[in-house]
Amino acid sequence: SIVIVTTPEATPECREDPNKVCLGEGTLHISLDGGKTFISEPGDYHFGSGPNRIVAHNTYAACSRKWHDYDVTKQQQSRIRDGGRRATLREDKPLQLLTNNKATMIDPSQCHHWIEDRRSHDDLFQQSGHWSTLYVETPLVSFHVEYRRSDWFSPDSCDFQSLDAWMTKVSE
Repeated sequence: SIVIVTTPEATPECREDPNKVCLGEGTLHISLDGGKTFISEPGDYHFGSGPNRIVAHNTYAACSRKWHDYDVTKQQQSRIRDGGRRATLREDKPLQLLTNNKATMIDPSQCHHWIEDRRSHDDLFQQSGHWSTLYVETPLVSFHVEYRRSDWFSPDSCDFQSLDAWMTKVSE
């Protein structure tokens, strides 16, 4: 089972090594084995048997998911009901996942430029930051998870952590 944990402080290795890139600056951790071990680095991870996958990366504010994209009109209903993930051998590359989800982002145009920079520099998993995105994909259900924490370097900011999840696909 998947476990997602936040900690108030960054892990020592993320806090002490200025070259280490960690999710949420070292305060977001993922376990793919029910909490026995944890991953704090961005990456494309496969787990369990079958096409189970988590793509985890730090993100730019414009590429964070909108909170109000859940309105379902009559036109959208048939697409939603006809959707659903089918197990396939083909997986989207991590940058393609971002591109596919641009319509749900806060600022798709500005995000497009950020994605293109990541593509040209091939550095999606080398981005540091306080905002992180997780795409969790399994044959039965998929989730989009957004994490944001306050900037602890700013003495005037309120200390907070926010973890939001949306179910994006459900099998029939």
